[in-house]
Amino acid sequence: MGMNKMIGIVIADDEQIIRQGLAGMPWSDIDVELRGIASNGVDALELLKKTDSKIILTDIRMPDLDGIDLIHIIKDELPDIKSILLTGHQEFEYAYSAIKYGAFEFILKPTDPDEILEIIQRAKKEIESENKSTFVYNFKNTNRKDSIAENLSVDGNLPSESINEIIKNVKVRNYHNVKVLTRELLMCLSNHPDANGVLLKNACIEIITLASHLLVEKGTEQFEMQDRLVFYSNINTCKDIEELIQYTNILLEKIINSLNFMDDLIVNKTVDECLSYIEQYYMDDITLVSLARNIHRNPIYLSRLIKKVQGKNFSDILTFVRMNKACELLRNQDLKAYEVSNKVGFKDSRYFSQVFRKHYGVTPTEYRKEILQKYLKKDGEIT
Repeated sequence: MGMNKMIGIVIADDEQIIRQGLAGMPWSDIDVELRGIASNGVDALELLKKTDSKIILTDIRMPDLDGIDLIHIIKDELPDIKSILLTGHQEFEYAYSAIKYGAFEFILKPTDPDEILEIIQRAKKEIESENKSTFVYNFKNTNRKDSIAENLSVDGNLPSESINEIIKNVKVRNYHNVKVLTRELLMCLSNHPDANGVLLKNACIEIITLASHLLVEKGTEQFEMQDRLVFYSNINTCKDIEELIQYTNILLEKIINSLNFMDDLIVNKTVDECLSYIEQYYMDDITLVSLARNIHRNPIYLSRLIKKVQGKNFSDILTFVRMNKACELLRNQDLKAYEVSNKVGFKDSRYFSQVFRKHYGVTPTEYRKEILQKYLKKDGEIT
């Protein structure tokens, strides 16, 4: 009797005690393997991609990327994933609406372990019944020499699959892989009976041209065109395959360095756009996903960018701006606390009060009293 293949699951919740409780459940009893635990949606999405997990059990309210936004991204980028939401009674309608956006099921807190296992089992059975087979090109386990040979036809067509693999690694700035793949491609071509010097040089030109297109997208076409023209001119002077490989990899390294340089220039402009958007729309129900959509960026990329430059998460910055605006509004004695809450983007005044207290150590009402007492004391000193 064969063993059932384990299906991976990722858990996402910003409360440590809940993460620990879920992590300790008997997942192996239902042939499910816990492959990752995250405290926010951004990390959860990364874990799903890295661990090849097929199920995610996620809370709704989390920093940076909440459960609903996470489901939206999963639906677009990882449609085979089964998403299950953990939600409180006050978020019931919110969670129920998520079903139409692609959530597999939701579970009300406080959770029942048996109910969780039963729902996970249903998700697992549905995954197994779909019986989808995805072809994954594993570059490490594939005989690259045979693959290149098979893709090189008698009429001299270049092995596009191998060249595309090199360009993919240029895109992610993995120079080590670029060097290895370029060498293997050119060495295999040089040993092929249908190959010749012209074909080898054409392969190098094709690689450099495609890699240069990445720079064109960054707006550096003129700068890199000079290097390309020099390359096209000098490539004919290469005396042997080793010199050709070395020369090609040198220019690929320059292209990767130029891409990194342009990235650094773009980063600050992008983060400035984010901060400006938050300052302008802090009173609305904005999320990392809505911000990313408005400035045409990937939310995961944007989250990392903000954290890298500002040293804070998107949610921390948004909260900081909202709390500062709340302090300004609380100086106006005519505004009720719940009105201030609405004006700074909080629909739930109780949650606003909790966040405010966590931020300043006092409730909005207590803060207002302190401000009023300071003014009265100051007026008394003047009189």
